[in-house]
Amino acid sequence: MQLKTHESLRLVFLIRSLDFGGAERQLLLLTRNFPRTNFEFSVVCFYENGKLFRQFADAGVTVIPLDKKGRWDIFPFLFRLNRQIRKIKPDVIYSFLAVPNILGAFMKIINPGVCLLMGVRGSSRDLNQYDWLYRLSFWLESRAARFANAIIVNSHAGFEQYTKTGFPASKMTVIQNGIDTESFVKETESGKHLRLEWGVPVDAPLVGMIGRLDPVKDHSTFIEAAGIVKQSMPQVRFVVIGDGPTEYLDHLKGQAGELGLTGCIRWENTRPIIQPVYNALDILCLSSKGEGFPNVIGEAMACGVPCVATGVGDIPEIIGDTGFIANPGDPSSLAEGINKMLSRTPGERHHLGERASARIRTLFSVDKMVQDTVRVIQTSAGKKTNG
Repeated sequence: MQLKTHESLRLVFLIRSLDFGGAERQLLLLTRNFPRTNFEFSVVCFYENGKLFRQFADAGVTVIPLDKKGRWDIFPFLFRLNRQIRKIKPDVIYSFLAVPNILGAFMKIINPGVCLLMGVRGSSRDLNQYDWLYRLSFWLESRAARFANAIIVNSHAGFEQYTKTGFPASKMTVIQNGIDTESFVKETESGKHLRLEWGVPVDAPLVGMIGRLDPVKDHSTFIEAAGIVKQSMPQVRFVVIGDGPTEYLDHLKGQAGELGLTGCIRWENTRPIIQPVYNALDILCLSSKGEGFPNVIGEAMACGVPCVATGVGDIPEIIGDTGFIANPGDPSSLAEGINKMLSRTPGERHHLGERASARIRTLFSVDKMVQDTVRVIQTSAGKKTNG
């Protein structure tokens, strides 16, 4: 297939759902800012009524849900997916995450001439902590990668990890996440209102962790670190924001109770508008064992919030010298970082936050992310598709 020069490229973004998540939010940001003069594009998702569905609609993005009935709705779902692909006749399918990447490869095989871009995210994680279907999906994705014309990975750490697990390095390009610095800004009033809603005293430092309840995020280390910090700084408060299995949440709450944190830690579900949360925090903390490019770090920094995070994925590159890098799985190291940040004066933290915000605006803009993505799409679509 030769690159079209006088008409728009038809592009399908393929993703599992439009619920809250790093890939989903980056897709929203990408499609909001994607050039419409040279592209006709739509988002095809497995499930309807995702929590971000309305935001895609408000941005004027066409969303086509395939009404998947559940995990075992396989062959009827594949029929609906293929029927939709043949109806749209896309020049390019850009899929996100393991199962959509596998299905994207299948769609390319049975629809000759379609160019396939795979989007892979994250980096190292212990697959033994996940069920057999997740492990099978990862294995199949690495095998399906040979059918891709190009593979976009959102972190340098992810590039290294995926090349070790069978993904073809020659097809991979790193495009780091873009951060919406028009939405994520320092805004004191919204933070004050949220602290009031949560009952956080005006003079109490507030440390927050934002992320889905998943073993890779290692909330247990954050809670242990909170227990250490609480011993030397009794006035500190903590908040954990994220959705996940009820059993895992109960386990974490039990751990917090054993450490005497019940009265000073809040548990909140993920919010559709997260910017006030960042502005309520004094410190954003992330205790992950594995990451690619975590949006929460970039968004918090854009809001002028210093970060204490483990040195996994691209986190050290994102934070630079504007925060503290802790050892993964080490509560003492994480607590040391939190204590160091909170021991600074408000003025010192404010200056650090300003430097963090400037770093995000300079290095991780939405414009750069969109331009790099357009370049890869156009270059790949100009190549002959072959497996």
